[in-house]
Amino acid sequence: MNYDEQAVELLEGLIRHYNPSREEASAVKYLVGKMRELGLDARVDEVGNAVATKGSGPEVLLIGHIDTVHGELPVKNDGETIYGRGACDAKGPLAVLVMAAALSENLPFKLVVAGVVEEEIDSSKGAKHLIKTIRPVYAFLGEPSNTNGVTIGYKGRMLAKCRAYAPKGHSASLMENAIEKGLMFYQKLRKEFKVGTSFDRVMMNMTHAQSSGEDFNVNPHEFRFAIDIRTPPSQSAYEIAERIMRAAPKDIRVQFTEILDGVETDMNEPVARALVKSIREQGLKPRYVKKLSSSDMNIINSKVKTVAYGPGDSKLDHTDEERVSIEDYLKSIKIVRGALESLAGRFKK
Repeated sequence: MNYDEQAVELLEGLIRHYNPSREEASAVKYLVGKMRELGLDARVDEVGNAVATKGSGPEVLLIGHIDTVHGELPVKNDGETIYGRGACDAKGPLAVLVMAAALSENLPFKLVVAGVVEEEIDSSKGAKHLIKTIRPVYAFLGEPSNTNGVTIGYKGRMLAKCRAYAPKGHSASLMENAIEKGLMFYQKLRKEFKVGTSFDRVMMNMTHAQSSGEDFNVNPHEFRFAIDIRTPPSQSAYEIAERIMRAAPKDIRVQFTEILDGVETDMNEPVARALVKSIREQGLKPRYVKKLSSSDMNIINSKVKTVAYGPGDSKLDHTDEERVSIEDYLKSIKIVRGALESLAGRFKK
């Protein structure tokens, strides 16, 4: 079996292990086994990550998440495209990093390759643990960017879980109920923060809502709702959280379960330039990408400058249309391998 066949087998096998967050164990076991077959020194770490190493010297991190959102999909390989949950978010990019590490030889640094757990939920347990145990000088994150995209920025993420309270009452009364109080608070926040969809604006969406009571003629006394907030790197997520807390009236309680600042890596950083150079060498026109979502880059970028890269269209993330082109997948492996070789030149005296 040649390396292209091994690469396709690795990715298809990963996708066939359906593993939403907190259910990653079988996929991690599979990945560790494949890493060892490819010559990497692999293990399962203390929090359930698949971690492998190769070589010695300063550490270069190749990290991608192995978990997916919920919603199992049929897995299919028609010879040109691989379909299934996680094909682009983010098992395709993760498999690229694993194969690039396996194919790279005689590098003047130690590769640390990791498939981390719980990225798709607000714990980010895998990345938070891993970054405490290593000291990389450069890092590549596996996330879809359409083969020629170098992702240098992610918005921050905040998850606010809110509860609005009001006395119970007849629906024919003029009293303000808990639902109305919660919705008015939400609209107040959207107006105050001048919500927009560009990278440099705060984004805000109510993603969950539930009221107390089942009677249609009784004003509910409690309304629970969640607000997903995306923040630009230019604004502190913690300062925004404080403003939201101050804006909440006394009958609305706000609890933040996640607060991550936005991140942006300078395009002149060596790790970004190495990817751009390698993309050009493969005959593609590189482009820089700033995403409106967040990722594990928000965590690891605080310790090491990071760029994200990988095959697949991010517009298919979390949809029932997840797929990745086999041609793009194999080309991405060459691009990451080329980027590592380019970085190697910075370590030679």
